[in-house]
This record gives sequence, structure tokens and C-alpha cells, in this order.
Amino acid sequence: MLRDKRWLALGLAFVLLFTIGVQTAGASADAQVRPKGAANGERPKSGVLTGNKAGLSKAKKKLGSDLLALLDENGSSKDTLKAVLAGEMQEQGRLSQGKITDDRGLMQTKAYVYIQLEPGADPGAVQGAVSKVVSRDEEHGLIAAWVKLSALEALAANAGVKTVQTVLPPVVNAGSVTSEGDSVLKAELARLHAKTDGTGVKVGVISDGVDNLASAVVSKDLPTDVTVLSNAQGGDEGTAMLEIVHDLAPGAKLYFHDCGSNVIEFNQAIDDLVAAGCTVVCDDISWITQPFFEDGAVAAHVQELVEEDRVVYVTSAGNAAMRHYQGRFHDDGIGFHDFSGGTSAYMDLYVRIPAGGRVIVVLGWNEPFGASGNNYDLYLTSLDYGTTYAWSGGVQSGSGDPLEAFSYTNPGPSAITAAILVQACDAPSTRTLEVYIYGFGGAYNYTDNTVAADSVMGQAAVPGVLACGAVDADTPDEIEGFSSRGPVTMLNGTRPKPDVCATDGVSVTGAGGFSNPFYGTSASAPHVAAVAALVQSKRPALTASQVRECIVDSAADLGASGFDTVYGNGLVDALAATGTFYTVRFDSRGGSAVKNLSALEGTKIRAPKSPTRSGYIFGGWYKNAQCTSPWNFDRDRVASNITLYAKWLVRYTVSAAPNSAAYGTVSGAGPYAAGSKATLRAKPKAGYRFVCWREGSSKVSSSAAYTFTVTKNRTFKAEFARIGRPAAKAASASYNGVRVSWGAVKGASGYEVCRTSPTGSVYSRVTTTSTGYTRTGLSTGSTYYYKVRAFCIAGGTKTYGRYSSLVKAKPVPARPVAKAASVSYNGIRISWNAVKGASGYEVCRTSKSGATVYARARTA
Repeated sequence: MLRDKRWLALGLAFVLLFTIGVQTAGASADAQVRPKGAANGERPKSGVLTGNKAGLSKAKKKLGSDLLALLDENGSSKDTLKAVLAGEMQEQGRLSQGKITDDRGLMQTKAYVYIQLEPGADPGAVQGAVSKVVSRDEEHGLIAAWVKLSALEALAANAGVKTVQTVLPPVVNAGSVTSEGDSVLKAELARLHAKTDGTGVKVGVISDGVDNLASAVVSKDLPTDVTVLSNAQGGDEGTAMLEIVHDLAPGAKLYFHDCGSNVIEFNQAIDDLVAAGCTVVCDDISWITQPFFEDGAVAAHVQELVEEDRVVYVTSAGNAAMRHYQGRFHDDGIGFHDFSGGTSAYMDLYVRIPAGGRVIVVLGWNEPFGASGNNYDLYLTSLDYGTTYAWSGGVQSGSGDPLEAFSYTNPGPSAITAAILVQACDAPSTRTLEVYIYGFGGAYNYTDNTVAADSVMGQAAVPGVLACGAVDADTPDEIEGFSSRGPVTMLNGTRPKPDVCATDGVSVTGAGGFSNPFYGTSASAPHVAAVAALVQSKRPALTASQVRECIVDSAADLGASGFDTVYGNGLVDALAATGTFYTVRFDSRGGSAVKNLSALEGTKIRAPKSPTRSGYIFGGWYKNAQCTSPWNFDRDRVASNITLYAKWLVRYTVSAAPNSAAYGTVSGAGPYAAGSKATLRAKPKAGYRFVCWREGSSKVSSSAAYTFTVTKNRTFKAEFARIGRPAAKAASASYNGVRVSWGAVKGASGYEVCRTSPTGSVYSRVTTTSTGYTRTGLSTGSTYYYKVRAFCIAGGTKTYGRYSSLVKAKPVPARPVAKAASVSYNGIRISWNAVKGASGYEVCRTSKSGATVYARARTA
């Protein structure tokens, strides 16, 4: 029933998208709970939402979902969904302007696309299929170009083309005046006491635009000599960011460049600012269709810049904490992801979209871009799953990108509440999924199943970049709810983020109608950039990484002690960052050389790489040559020029091995400092037990964990032995009981007794330290089977030996003790003791030997 609706909804899906700003204080988006009616509908049946991706040509599998929808031969340009998609793409700059009256006209329309080339492919080979090349990034094999829809399939058929996806520009991370951050971050005090105002430093800002820069100049909130390298995108968030930098660092020379219309132009904007002499560069841009779990073109470019150590790069951490999800795929039983992880009936993510409002949702998972072979699809449906509003279902067959996304604009007339679903297609391997939700025109997401952690991505995740979280200027000890949190999960590990936090909710002129107060990490980032300018102005000889360390190391700790993934290293403190520097000298005392470092007064220093010395083990850094007072890198702070001394300890080697690698394993061997404690641990393999540690032929310990003080080179052997097999037997213990017994097994810590089927399948288990076990409550006359095995516990590890042979027994009543007596000339009375559990008795008259029964009688 839903299949056709899902395929029609494909017309509303697209794969590349842009970020949006955070809503200002008091906005409702971050305070919503689950929608009414959620989880009341029946879950979709597996497969009903998946389109016929297998039927696509090889070339079409390279195209984004929105491009596929426009090329759909089963629909016409007059179809509502196709027309809505074309109109939306024109509005967003993904499709050339002009009225579209029919399919022929649509095919002549041009799409603005990224063309990702295969490694080593010739960029010139696609030239004939494109109408206009906008930008090239030959290093990453990426081209941004305008291409006629009629030429898309031919373009994708080129063997050198990997993918073709539409381009979307980003939106920034926002939410007679002076920024309140000037006093909160102590920049005013830094200018007064450290005598630094940014003079001699060029600060470059990248954002949307500076359309009304002139009005901020007239009001004297900006100087007259701001250099604008490019302002092609439009807007005034750049004006607001420049005002903040100027408030805190009024002596700095200001530069601006817009963010460009694609990632290639964004990277060029960075390069243009650096070429103009900017030594501090700040942006508030999130290209969220860049990879989530690895560095994309933007992050890689920024990483190269940071590694050159000439530019301090500052960026917003992002505003995604309350509109983000990350977690392993959790199958709801029919192939859809349960965002609650099985803990709630509310299994989806939910959004509210007023008439005319728009929501953008992007899904990624932990596979390399260009090499994804696991297929997940993304949907927006009604709460009862009866209507599909949007769908994204690209093809990941080993060379695709692990990314799906859609945009949906509610045509009205009423607001809708919708569910976001993820479906596993083609039995993919379980992956970690990540979802970002962005609302426009009053659209917002509910907080059910959202995950704040790990919501930093893109260039903000690059080591060495100052990724800035946000605290409200009125309550600077509390993180903003929307401020993105760390850590950053990558394909090859995690990265600690954010780095620091700074103020938002600050005053700007509001030039061009821009929001005042200015909220979001877009506002916090330029505060940090200004502090970097103050530090550079005060200490021009410092490298970019040293400036960064000044800001990070001097930050006022907030939240959990030390670095945490909410506040990073804490709130930026301009006064502390611009303080006095001292030299820390490292005397390795015969070891390898360690470079001296400069440290800000009152800050902690990071431990350098440990020196090495033949025949010795490094024992730490000490404040005195006698090595009696250690330097604590987590607590001690630099107050003057100091020398730290290396402590060296004589090195001894402790060797250890099992008596056979088949019997067990050992750990704890290695180099040790004289006088230190060593602990050897023995772990037996299945079927074996630990006996003792031996040094030569001498037994030194029967404990699997052997601790001793190292005073010389020593060699040990762990002795293991096979766990013996019990010899078991079973017999009736009573009318309803069976007793199993066995001989003791040497070295056993206990025994496991198993009741089994006649073939040995285990029904129940009990453990005991004795050599017998009686089970009651059984049925008289029924046969019961048992097997027994010994176990040994060493070092907290339990290992089992082999099972005994299967034994069996039946519960039978006890044997009565009978006696006979004459009661008359012709009568005999037989009597006996009562037998517990007996239902009656059988009395037999027999021959003298008992072998022959002459008569039987039964009695109760």
C-alpha cells in the first residue's frame, strides 16, 4: 500500500544540504517533549518503503535521490511532487531559474552539482558533459559545475565519475553596542593590564555576508578600514562577528570573506585570507554533508593549515546538541531502526512542521566515503506511517557514500507532526548511525531519543582547531543547551572536543536586521578569535600552536574537573591568556634530549615525551636535583622560570612463560625499575588448571597472581596441569531422590553436576565443593541421567575439566525390615516398618531360598 507513496515521496528527497542557525533564547524547539499520538500507529512492514534501487542503471546509481526524482520517466513536471521538488531546488540554488512548463523544458534546466571523480581520473574527461565549471579541487578530485538534466546520465556513465550530487550552500551556526563577552572573558582587563589590543594582528572572518557593514561603520561599531575580499553570498552574520572581534581586540585589522557556494570555494576563502596576511581565521560554517566519521575535503584542508603552525584557526563547535542522534542500529524486528534502543514505545525521532516550514534531515554511518557497502534509507512519515512525506534512498554498493538526506517543506494549510525513520536495506552490517535535524520557518524536533554527545563534526573536529562551545553571557557558568558536545567518534578512534567555550547572547548592532542579542556558537567563536589576536599582539614570537595553548591552558575550568566533553577546557580567560611567560627547562640527566617550553604564568604544562636512557627506566620529572619532590602535571602550575630533573631507575627484566602454550597464558613480564612491584598473572586454558609459579626448579607461589619486588633479573615458569575427569556413579537415595557421587579430583575448586537427557543434553546445573550430590523431589520409578565435571578457579578465572561418563538411577522406596510370628494354630502374622513415600506393600510367600514365589498379596 505504501510503496507507491514512498516512490512519489522520492521527489522531495535530496542528498546534499546545509546547516542552519540555532534558535534564540526562549524559542520552543529545544524544549519539546514527544508529540501526541506518536507510537500509536502500526510499524511499517519490512520492505514497503524501499524503492526499486536494483532496477536502476549503473549510471543512475551514481546520482543523488533528488536528481533521480527529476529524471523519473514515470512522472511528469506537472506532477505535484515533481513540481514541488523543482521549485524547492530553484529556491535553494540547486536548479537554474526560469518557468518550467513540461518535461522537455525541465530536461534543459541546469542542476548545480558536485562531481566526485574516481582516484586518478582525468578531470578533462567530463568537460563535454557540463555546461559550466564553477570550482575545481584537483587534490580531492572534486568539481562543482552546472549540468543540464538531460546530460546527467551521460555524465554519470563516465567511468571516471564516482558520484554526482547537488550542491547546497551552508547556513551559519547562529541563533553604539559592546559585546558583554568583553567583560565576561576579561578582554577589557587584558587590554588594561597586559597592554594588548590586537595591534599588528590581522583577523579573517568567514561567514554568510556583510551586506550592511556600512551601517556598523557609521555607528562606530566597526572601523572604516575593514577589508572585504568577497561578499557574494549575502547576509549580515559576518558583520555581527566582526563587531565582536572589534569590541575585544580593537587594534586588530579586520578582513572578511564569504563562505562561498560550495566546499571548494570555502577552502579558497581560507586560502585568500591567509594570503592576505591573516594569522587568525574564524568561521561559523558547518558543511554537514561532509563525512561524520572521517575528515572530508574541508577538514583535511584546515588540518593542513593547522599543521603549518602559522595560523590560529577558530570555529564554532555547532548548535546540534538537541537535534542530534547517534547510536548503533537497533532492529525493531522488521528492519527499521529503534531510536530508543528498545527502551520505549516511542521508537522514532519526531518533528513538528508548520505550514510553510521546512525540515532537513541528514543520516550518516561509520563507513569511509566512497567505499560504503551497507545500505540504509531515510524517511519522513506521518505518525501512523500511512503517509510518506520525504525519502532518501541512495545506492551504497561498495563505492557509495554513507549518507542519506532529505528536505521537506510543508505545503499547508495546517501544521503536521511527523516521524523520522531509518530502514536497513539488503541486510547491511550493523553500523553506528548519526542523524542531524534542522528546522526552518518555525519547524523543530522533539527531544525524544535525541543524543547530545558526539554532535561536533567537520572542521570543528580537527585536532589543533579551536572548536568553541557557547555559554550565555548572563549565566557564563552554564553551557547553552544547544551547544554541541564531544567527543568526536572517527573511524580510527575518538577526538576530544570541544576545546573551549565563550559567550553568546551578546549585543550587536543588528545591522541589516540581524538578530540582537546574538546567540549560538557563531557568537562564541569570534570572541575566541579576538582573544587569540590579543595573545598574538602581546607575544608576536609565539607560534600558532603556542597561542592556542595559551588560550586552552588558561581557560577557567567549568563542569567536571579538567577537560570534559561539554565545556572542553573551560571558559576562555583573556587576562590569563595574555599573562607573563616563563621558560620550563628539562634536564634529562644523561637521557635523550627534551626541548624546553614556554608556559604562561599560573598555567599547567603538558608532560613532554618521556626521555630514554640505556639500562634505565624513566621515573618521572622532579622539581629538585635530588628527585625527592615530583612535578604533578595535573596539579602544579608554572610561577617562574624552572628546571625539571629526570629521575632514572635501574632497569631489570622479568621473564615469564607457561610450561606449555597449549595449557595456559601468562602476563606481566617485561622491564621493571629496581624496587618496583611486578605482578605475574597466569590464566589456564579450557580443561587445565594452574598449579604454581616456579623459578628454576623451586616453587615460589601457588597464587595465579604473584606479586613481588624487583631487585634483579628473574625468569619464571607457570605450571599448568589437566583437570582430572571424575568417576561418577548414581543410585537411588529414596522413593523420590537420587544420589550422585564421585571421587575427588586433584586441585579441583569444586564440581558442576548436570542433570541431562539420555543423550547428554543439559537440563539443569548445580555446583558443589563436596564429592556427592543428592537430588530430591523426583518421580518414583523414573530414570534420571547425570554427568559431573570438576572446575578450578585461579586468578578469578574458572576453567572446567571434562565431563564424567553419563550415569543414571531411579528413585525407589527404601527396603522394609520384616518379621514373622505365629498367631494361631493355622496363622502367621508378617509385620514391617513403614517406608516413607510408599503407596502400599506386596507380601510374597516364597521358598526357603526366596527364589520361588508361591503367592502374592498386596496391602496398604
